[in-house]
Amino acid sequence: MAVAEKHKIQSDIIPAIASGFCGGMSRTAGLCGALAGGIMALGILFGRNSSADAPKKIYALTERLVRDF
Repeated sequence: MAVAEKHKIQSDIIPAIASGFCGGMSRTAGLCGALAGGIMALGILFGRNSSADAPKKIYALTERLVRDF
């Protein structure tokens, strides 16, 4: 949500879409919600707009985030 606000992207769905990520995927000890949120933030900034767009950049950024996390 902070990334969207900083880049003046407004959507009512942004806070709601991540609701299940808290507590390691709804307290299941799964993927950390902070990491999932970071991946979604990268998608807001660098994600593909269609399946025809190459995923190379977003994949590289996501892989780096996961590695560094």
